[in-house]
Amino acid sequence: QRSEMSLQWTVISWFVYAEAALVLIMCLPVVSVQRWRRILRSRLLRKFDSSAYVYFNVFFGLLILLLIDAYRKMRQHALEELSIDERVNPHGFALSRMRKFRSQINFTLSAGALLLWLVLKWMVSSLIGRAFLEQDLSIERAKVNDLQRKLDEAQRKLSSTSAAGVVNGSVSDDGSDKKAD
Repeated sequence: QRSEMSLQWTVISWFVYAEAALVLIMCLPVVSVQRWRRILRSRLLRKFDSSAYVYFNVFFGLLILLLIDAYRKMRQHALEELSIDERVNPHGFALSRMRKFRSQINFTLSAGALLLWLVLKWMVSSLIGRAFLEQDLSIERAKVNDLQRKLDEAQRKLSSTSAAGVVNGSVSDDGSDKKAD
């Protein structure tokens, strides 16, 4: 009998490891949001950006199919285990339990790959959204700083004009301004 850890499950296990590593790297506080934005919006990734939705859904469907296949195999080996009498065929029973265990591992791998795929999609879209929000915030900050500078200049001009008016004119006893001749 062939082993249940076939090429497809070996590839899926390495894919799960790669996804877990990416999630850990994306969680590191060392890399800023702007840097992630630059990485995710690089020229290489921009080529895939137009069809990223298709790639995501195709791979998502593939992971769903692998999950269904693993569940089917798991059920098949569970029924096989029930049909074998341990006292009559102990080797066959042990072999059946081993196959069932491997199919459960494959099911767990495919479920983990599916979950991490969704987590990665959420993290990437969240990082890109946060980067755009921070970019918009910095633009708004620059506008506010510019307006504050203009307001300060206007207040300075106003205070220098009022100070010049008090110096040039005199204030009468009734509080009205009179020009000094």
